[in-house]
Amino acid sequence: MRSQVLPWGLKGSGFFLMVFLLSFSIFFAVEKAYKILPVIYFIAAVFYVLKEKPFLYLKIILFYFFAVSFVIFGDIFNIFFGNSDFSGIEQVARNLILVFPLVFLLNNEKISERSIVFSVFLMLCVTAIASILQFYSVYAQESSHFNGQRIGLWWNPVPFANSIVIFLGLLLGAALIAPKSYWNNIIVGLACLIMFVVIYLSGTRSALLSYFVVVFIYLLAIALDDKRVLFRSWMAVALFALVIATAFLFGDRVALAVEQLYRHFDEGPEYTSVSIRLSSWYYSWLIFLDNPLFGYGTRGASAVGKSFVDAGVVPEYVVNYHAHSDIFDAMKRNGLLGIFGLLWVYLSPFIMMWYFKISLRDMAPVLLVIVAFFISGLTEINIRHNVSANSFYMAYMLALAVVFRPKVQGGKVL
Repeated sequence: MRSQVLPWGLKGSGFFLMVFLLSFSIFFAVEKAYKILPVIYFIAAVFYVLKEKPFLYLKIILFYFFAVSFVIFGDIFNIFFGNSDFSGIEQVARNLILVFPLVFLLNNEKISERSIVFSVFLMLCVTAIASILQFYSVYAQESSHFNGQRIGLWWNPVPFANSIVIFLGLLLGAALIAPKSYWNNIIVGLACLIMFVVIYLSGTRSALLSYFVVVFIYLLAIALDDKRVLFRSWMAVALFALVIATAFLFGDRVALAVEQLYRHFDEGPEYTSVSIRLSSWYYSWLIFLDNPLFGYGTRGASAVGKSFVDAGVVPEYVVNYHAHSDIFDAMKRNGLLGIFGLLWVYLSPFIMMWYFKISLRDMAPVLLVIVAFFISGLTEINIRHNVSANSFYMAYMLALAVVFRPKVQGGKVL
């Protein structure tokens, strides 16, 4: 009698895949897991590559490699001239180790859209449970970032909330190209609901905006894919309900932001959330204009910026804050070189679609990860923060695996 084998098997690559899916669930919930897990995956994938000697899909691997390395190209230049140090690129550069896990995922015959949807959903559920427990003073109370109100587990609430929306984008994108099923619909609905609760408890406006855009694109995509008038009507109702819920729960914060915006331009810079961002952007713009090609790095920017503070052009407090925008931070830090690296991250999905002749829908996992990253990065620094940088590149790697694994046959990318 033949023995029964589990769908993924408990040996070889199936075993490692199952270990990955289960261990990935603690990515946010356990302190420093987001740093440790990529290293573990790297070591395991290196052994896999050395043992199995799989085919290397160089074009796909290079896309990931460039998404990491182009961002820090200007930093390397400024380190050479003494304007920055290695700590300024460590948050990004360490994600290069995910190239080997990407090789494993691309060669794993058991990987599928559903397996990624399930693993990300499990991770988001564990994260939501940990977040709610923190809110009720049961878990992660020793976190230095928790003030008893806005949850963030082990990090500042802003990069934490932005990071989970990036993974939500991955889940929704993978669900779009996965075979249709009621289970997928249930998982998507629950994921959107629990992530909305987490974002609400974090009180992060940038994550809320990113969340709304990502969910809107998902609902719009499935509405356009289904020609039934009744179904599209339900999708319109869902979108309207999402807007109403957002306005009801976050309306006071949006109103406060608008009020601070008017006061900034009428009365001048103040020590408020909106005013700090506007002043920081202007401060970064002035530094960029002083050296638009290469920027001034992390050290040089502070020295040059002090002259603008002394001249009264910008308030003194902006020196103590980051640029509050991936775009302005790249301009200030590395000039046009920094902008080039960041633009590659934003535009690479479209380059991939054109190069590999992939439709917009089939590229949905990568596209929604980039959209979530870009929207929240307009008012926050994602690519230079530990947890959000790790989260983005981890989600990006998984998205590449979901998109390209089914399209690889006979060692050649179609």
